[in-house]
Amino acid sequence: MQLLSTMLTIRFAHRYAEKARELASQTSCPTRKAELQQIAANCDRVPEFGARNFWEACQSFWFLQIMVQIESNGHPSPQMPFRPIHVSILKR
Repeated sequence: MQLLSTMLTIRFAHRYAEKARELASQTSCPTRKAELQQIAANCDRVPEFGARNFWEACQSFWFLQIMVQIESNGHPSPQMPFRPIHVSILKR
C-alpha cells in the first residue's frame, strides 16, 4: 500500500506540473507565466526526488499536506509544522 501511495503521489505531482505548464501557456502576464513555469519545474522534481532549494521544499511540503488530507478521506488532520521539516533547506 505504501508503494502505491508513493507512486500515486508522484503521478499527482507530474499531473500538477502539466497543468501549471498549460496555464503558463495561456497567460499573457510575464510574471505569472514565470511563476507557473517555476511551479511546473518544482513539481517535476518533488516529491519524487529531494528538494534542492526553498521553493522545491515548499512544494514538497504542500504535496505531503494534500496527500495526508486525501488519505484521511477528507477528514481534518493536524497540520505538520513547517519548520522542523525544512530547517536544513532554509539554512543553505
